[in-house]
Amino acid sequence: MLCKLAESLIGLQRYDEASPLLEEALEIRRRRQGDDHPSVADLLSLQARMAGARGDPEAAIPLLERALQIRRKLGENSPAVGLALNNLGYSLKQLKRYDEAREDFKRALEIYHAVYGKKHPEIGSTLFNLADLEQQVGEAGSAAQHYSQAYEIWNELRGPTDRTTVDALNRAIAMYESAGESDKAAALRGALPPSP
Repeated sequence: MLCKLAESLIGLQRYDEASPLLEEALEIRRRRQGDDHPSVADLLSLQARMAGARGDPEAAIPLLERALQIRRKLGENSPAVGLALNNLGYSLKQLKRYDEAREDFKRALEIYHAVYGKKHPEIGSTLFNLADLEQQVGEAGSAAQHYSQAYEIWNELRGPTDRTTVDALNRAIAMYESAGESDKAAALRGALPPSP
C-alpha cells in the first residue's frame, strides 16, 4: 500500500511526500523479508528512479548497485538482472560514465537475447539507451544501427504510430544522416507515419 502511494506521488513529482513513504516501506520489507529479498530490490529501484527524476543520478547509483546485487541472487542470467543492469547503465550514462554504462547495456542485451530471443520490449529499451550513449559520444554509425534495431522491435510490438517507435525511427534517420549514410536515412524516411 505504501509503495503504490509512493509510486503515485513520484508520478506526480511530489518527491518530498513520496520519500518518507518509501523509507518506511523499505524498513518494513527489510524487517519482514530480509535485506536480500527481491521486493527490497524493487523498492531500492523505485528510490533510484525518484533520485533520477529529481535530477540526482549520483544518488541513484548505490541504490541501483544494491538492487543489482540482490537480483544476482536470482541467477546471473535472470531478466531481473538485465533490467537492473539497464537501469544502472542509464544512470551511469547520465553521469557521463560511458564505458561503465556501455558495459551494463551490453550485458543486459546478452541476458535479454538469451531469455527472450530477438524481439522484446526490454531489448528495444536497452538498444535505445545504448544508441543514445553512442550518439552522445559521437558514434553516429553505431547509434544509427541501434536506434534502427529498437525501431524495428517497437514497430512490430507497439505499432508504427507509437511515440517511442517514432522517436527511435527519427533518431535512426538523423544518425544515419550524421554518419553520411543518406541512402539508409532515405529508406527509413519512407516508414515515417503521416503527420496528423
